[in-house]
Amino acid sequence: MPITEIPNSGNVYRVHQLDKDQASQQNEYNRRQKKKKIDEKTKKQEESVEKGAGRKDGRINLVV
Repeated sequence: MPITEIPNSGNVYRVHQLDKDQASQQNEYNRRQKKKKIDEKTKKQEESVEKGAGRKDGRINLVV
């Protein structure tokens, strides 16, 4: 919650809650950040799998 007044005399300061637009914007921002983190993790995992496959000269051994 944003602080609207900071007292110099030691009195209690007032805060106000976010309105619906601000709250929904904050929620959307948080969702985007989580999605970015998940996407980065999956990219790293895919890259590590690709690197692992490259070490074997690109061959796959199939059991028949």
